[in-house]
Amino acid sequence: MKEHELLRKLALLESKEDHLETEIQYLDDLLKRVGFEKGIFTLKAAAEAIIASSY
Repeated sequence: MKEHELLRKLALLESKEDHLETEIQYLDDLLKRVGFEKGIFTLKAAAEAIIASSY
């Protein structure tokens, strides 16, 4: 792969990473606003507890 192709792919990946970081932060903020004290972390713990209690 040529250098310019690698640079183009790198730029695309950096853009995707930025978008994902923004979406995760937005989701984390929404979760905190609806009562999940620590956002995604609290949601993850709640989901794991529900799954564990199902077995």
